[in-house]
Amino acid sequence: MRQYPSLLACAAAAAALFGGLSTVPVRAGAQAAPPPPPAPPEIREPAAPPAPGTPTPGTPAPPPPPEAGTETPGTPPSPETTPPAGGRQLQLPDISLIGNLVGHVGNDRGDTGRDRFELEEAEIGIQGFVYPGIRADAFIVFAENEAALEEGFLTVENIGFGLPVGATVGKRFVPFGRTNQLHPHSYPYVVNPFVLTNLVSGGESLVGQGGYLSVLLPTPFFAQIDAGFWSGAEAHAHGEEHEEGEEEEHETPAGAGFEDRFLTLRLWTAFPALGGDLEVGGSVARGRGLEYEMGEEPEDGNVPVAAQRGRQVGLLTVRPTIQLSALDLTYRRSGRGASRLLLRGEYVRHRQKDAGFQRTVDGYYLLADQRLDAFTSLGLRYDWSAFPFAPDEHESAVSLIGTRQLNESTYARVQLIHGGRPGKRDFSEAHLQIVFGIGPHTHRLE
Repeated sequence: MRQYPSLLACAAAAAALFGGLSTVPVRAGAQAAPPPPPAPPEIREPAAPPAPGTPTPGTPAPPPPPEAGTETPGTPPSPETTPPAGGRQLQLPDISLIGNLVGHVGNDRGDTGRDRFELEEAEIGIQGFVYPGIRADAFIVFAENEAALEEGFLTVENIGFGLPVGATVGKRFVPFGRTNQLHPHSYPYVVNPFVLTNLVSGGESLVGQGGYLSVLLPTPFFAQIDAGFWSGAEAHAHGEEHEEGEEEEHETPAGAGFEDRFLTLRLWTAFPALGGDLEVGGSVARGRGLEYEMGEEPEDGNVPVAAQRGRQVGLLTVRPTIQLSALDLTYRRSGRGASRLLLRGEYVRHRQKDAGFQRTVDGYYLLADQRLDAFTSLGLRYDWSAFPFAPDEHESAVSLIGTRQLNESTYARVQLIHGGRPGKRDFSEAHLQIVFGIGPHTHRLE
């Protein structure tokens, strides 16, 4: 009369057929169903041969190599798992490419660079840490079918001994003034201020081979001193290049005019003020100047210099000591959203002194830049600058600047300039710049 054994057997058979489930236990004395056939072995891809040094089963795993330190996600790294110096993380630098397309039109017929739009330079940046606290930066520039190392230096964040002192050594845009260490694609304008080109750099930036120490002062606000010693100052000259063997006319240097070695000293500070942040900086650079000739050669061909009542007659060869002095002031205030107001002024004085000869010229610029939102900004700039080796001449201009930003390293910018310069007392220019960036570029941005 009992039918439970047969029902239980049917249930066990169904479970084995449809799910490969474990058989249902049968009550003692009941007739159990025959066990299901064994499941076929799981098919797997053939295992790759173990890499050299891989532990075999049954043997303890050796400790990971120095570059293979790992930690459990979500937990702080322990001393045993923190990668030591020289690990893989330090061997993969950041590599970036920045392209700078520029061009301009104007009414100055003496401007040989007008009515063009071209890739002025393409810059490759290679940056990374070579040791904890020691960073390497190299910037290679491709311009005019040539490649050159624009900058290459090591930065030691703290030299130790309990002192707040860092150091930078190598080829570097020297720490003079507020913007000399910036690259052109980091400027808030297209054209460098006249005073920096005429009195300091002779072009883009004042460059040197050497190094400087950075000392953080023990003040309640940020204050730092940068003191550097440099050699290999690049000499820029007015005038055209001459073919080999061709007689050269006397040329005068441009920019600072340092011959080789020079010293720099910069003190700068920043603190909250007037609802924003105020930066104040002072810079000095001093060194021996390039030898050059001044004056005019007498019409009768007499080369020797004659002096009449203290006035120069003929050509005079001078090799002066040059001292640059600069003062910069920056005010920055953030508004609603991404809006930001930037006000900046910089004054530079260039002094030459030789036996019986002294000359001092100066210049400055004033900049106001208003970022309207995360993508758009408008600026206004005024420039006035004398020329260190032509003191009777000067140039001045007013600029209107507009920028449309795609991201922090890609943007388009227009700068409209109207002013006067030697040879063209009333000139107008329109400059266009397009900058594009690829990679984790880490230049200081404005």
